[in-house]
Amino acid sequence: MLRVALGHWPSLASLRQSGRQRLSFEASRLRALARAGEQVPEVLYQSDRVLVTEDVGTTVQEHLERLPVRDRAVLMRRLAADQARFHDAGQWHGAAQFRNLTLCGGVLHRIDFEENLEGVLPVRYRQVFDLFLIVHSLAERRALGSSCQREAMGARFLEEYLEHRQTEPPLIELLQLHRWLAAGSAALRWAARFGGRDVERALITSAAIQQVMPRVRALREYAQAR
Repeated sequence: MLRVALGHWPSLASLRQSGRQRLSFEASRLRALARAGEQVPEVLYQSDRVLVTEDVGTTVQEHLERLPVRDRAVLMRRLAADQARFHDAGQWHGAAQFRNLTLCGGVLHRIDFEENLEGVLPVRYRQVFDLFLIVHSLAERRALGSSCQREAMGARFLEEYLEHRQTEPPLIELLQLHRWLAAGSAALRWAARFGGRDVERALITSAAIQQVMPRVRALREYAQAR
C-alpha cells in the first residue's frame, strides 16, 4: 500500500520487531525527543518487558469532544501550528492520531512512539503519514459533528498546517497521497451504499485532503518557479 500511495518501495524489516525491540525503540525515541526539547513523557522505568512513563494528562481527542465549537477551533489552530513546528524541526511522530497527543497544564505532549518507520519511509513521507493519521482521527470521531463538519475540520487543519510551515512542506508526497486516495474514491462511494464506519472515515479523509489540493498545487508551482 505504501508503494502505491506514495510511490516509494519500503523495506519492512524494521516493522517486524519483537515486543522487546518495540519497547526499546520507543524508549530511545522518547529520550531523543526530550533531548531535542520536545514535550514527551519522561521515561521512569524500562526493562525488557516494561516501559513506564510519566502521566502527561488528558488526550487531545477527549478535549476536542468536550469543547464548544468556538474553543475547539482555537485548539485546532494551535495543534496545526505545533504540528508544523514539529515537522519544521525535522521530526515525525508515526502515531499522530489525536488520541496520542495530550494536554497537561496547558502544555501539549506527544505519546506512543513504538512505530519504527525509520527504515520504512524517508522523513518527508513519515510526515505525510502523520498528517494522514491526524485527518483520519478527526474523521472517525462522530462526537465532533456530521461527516461534513469533520471533513471541514480536517481540511482547515491541513490549510493552517501549510500556512505555518517555515520550511518547504512535503508537497510532492501530499500530491502522491491524494492521487492514491482519489483513485480509490469511486470504489469507496460504491461501498458506502452498504454502510460501515471504516468506509465513512476513508471518504471523509479523502474529501478533506481533496479540499487542500489547490493550495498544495499552488505552493508546488511557486516552489518550482523560484
